[in-house]
Amino acid sequence: MSKPLIQFRDYQGASFRRPEGMFARVWRRQSGKSYTLGAEALDLMMADVCNVVFASAALRLGQENILKEAEIWRSNIAMMRAAAVAGKYRMVTSADDDKGNTIDVDALADMLEHTRLEVKLYHSRTTFSRSIVVAPNPDTAVGWTGHVFLDEVGRIPDFQDVFEAMEPIVSSQDKYVVRMATTPPPDDTHYSYELLAPPADATFPTSSHGNWYKSEAGILVHRVDADDGHAAGVWLRDLETREKLTPSESRAKAIDKTAWDRNFDVAFVRGVSTTALTSTALAHAQAMAAGTGVKITETLSLENLRDFIPVDWIDNVAPTGRIGAGHDVATSEGGTANPAALVITQEAGNQYPERLVVAWKTEDPAIATALIKMVIQDLRNAGHTGIRLAVDASSEVYYARGLRADLAALCQVILVKGGQKIKHKGEEMDSKTLLGNLYSNAVNDGQVPMPSGKWIVEDRRLVKKKGGKFYADLGKNGEHGDTFDGGKLALWTLIGRTKSGVGVSAMRVGGDTGLVPKYAGKLASAMRRLGLGDGTPKTTLPG
Repeated sequence: MSKPLIQFRDYQGASFRRPEGMFARVWRRQSGKSYTLGAEALDLMMADVCNVVFASAALRLGQENILKEAEIWRSNIAMMRAAAVAGKYRMVTSADDDKGNTIDVDALADMLEHTRLEVKLYHSRTTFSRSIVVAPNPDTAVGWTGHVFLDEVGRIPDFQDVFEAMEPIVSSQDKYVVRMATTPPPDDTHYSYELLAPPADATFPTSSHGNWYKSEAGILVHRVDADDGHAAGVWLRDLETREKLTPSESRAKAIDKTAWDRNFDVAFVRGVSTTALTSTALAHAQAMAAGTGVKITETLSLENLRDFIPVDWIDNVAPTGRIGAGHDVATSEGGTANPAALVITQEAGNQYPERLVVAWKTEDPAIATALIKMVIQDLRNAGHTGIRLAVDASSEVYYARGLRADLAALCQVILVKGGQKIKHKGEEMDSKTLLGNLYSNAVNDGQVPMPSGKWIVEDRRLVKKKGGKFYADLGKNGEHGDTFDGGKLALWTLIGRTKSGVGVSAMRVGGDTGLVPKYAGKLASAMRRLGLGDGTPKTTLPG
C-alpha cells in the first residue's frame, strides 16, 4: 500500500515507536493523545505477546484508550478490504489452505475481542495480547505486569505513590515501557508538576513535530502546544460559532485565560494562588479616572444618605450608553461584618467605565435599599432608562427578593446566586467563577476605567484565584473584595446573555409583592423625605 494504515499528524509520528523505556507526552487538549496511546498499544500488542495496562484519572478515561484501539482496528479493516477489492494484494487464511482462498476480511474483526474494559488480540488460537483498564491505585500498581500507559496523570490522585509503585516495572525489565500523557496539572503541588515541568530557561520554537526536553526531574518529555498543533494543521474552534480560530484568537476569547494557558499553551502555572487583578492593571484603570468613589465610614441613617453621595456624581455619566449596576450584599465573615457595595458601570464602545463605586456598612436593610434607590433615581432623573441591577443573592436571598420588588418601578433586577451554573459563549461554569473571570479579564485588559482611591485598589486586591476558583482574603475592617463583586455584577448586566436576551435569572417581579420586606413603611417615609417619590413598592416594570 502507498500509505501506512495508521495516519499520524507530524507530532504524533515524532513520538511513535520511540526506543526509550519511559517518556511523557505533555500535549494540548484535544490533540489526539488517546488516539496515539491506542495506536501505540495496538502496535506493541501486534509485535509480541504482551499485556498493556491502562490507568487514568478515571476508569472512563482509561476506557477511552481501549475504544481508540478498537476504532483504529476497525478503520484498518476497512482500508484492507478496500485494497483487497482493488486487487492491490491478497491475504490468505493460513499455510494449510492449499487453494489460496482470499481471506474473509470481516473475520479479522473477530480476532479482536472487545469488552467493556479489555481488548484481546489473538496471535493464535491459544495466545493473545491483552490491554486492560485498571484504577490508578498505588496498592494494586505493584502487581502490574506489562507495558504501562498512564493517561491524564496531572489529575490522578496519589500520583506520586502510583508512580513509585509501578516504576520498577521498567527499571527491572527492559521489554516493557511506560508512557505517560497529560496536560499540566491545575495545582503546582501535584506530583506531576514536579516530575514533568520544564527547566525555567527552556524555550520552545513552534514546530509541527513538537519539542523534546528533559524535565527538572530528569524525565524525557514530548511537548506540543496550541501553536505546534496549529502548525500541524489542528485548528481551535469558537465555542459558540464553531468557527476556526488561531491560537492567539482563541486565547483572546477565553473566559479563563489561566486555564487556557495550562490546557492549550501547556504552561506549568506556578503558584497555587494568584491575585485576580494585577496592580499594574488597577493603576492603569484608575489613571483613566472614570467616576466617583465613595467609602462611607460614618454611621448611616435614612436622612443623611445625600450627604455621602452628592447628586453631582451623575456628571460623570455620559448622556448615552447602557447602564448596569451591581450590588454585593453585606454579610459576615469570621465574626466580622463585611461592607456592602454598589457599582454603576456604563457601556462606552468596548470600554466599561465605572461611574460610581460606593461601599458602606449598615445593619438596617432599609438604609441599603434607600441608598440604592437614590442612586438609581439619580440615573432616571438624568434620562437613563433600561437600567439593570444585578444583586448577589447567594446568602441573603430574602433581602435580594425584597430589593427586587422595591426597585421594580425603576429598573430590572437580576438575582445571581454564586453556585448556579451559567453558559456563556459556549462555556458553562458556576456564576462566581464565570463573572469573576469576565471581570478580571476586562480589568486586566484595560477595558474598565474606574474611580481613583487607594481603598478601591486595596479592596479589589483582596480577591485571589486558586485552582480556577475565586475567593477573597479578609481586610482589617471586614473588607472582602466587595467592590470587586459589585463590579463583576455590574459588568455582567451589560455583557451577559440568556435565551431571553440579557442577564442571569432575569426575573420580572410580577406577583412577588408578598416578598416586600416588613420595613416597607419606614422605607416609604424615608423616600418621601429624600424627595424620591412616595417609596411605594411597585410590581410592574417601566415600558
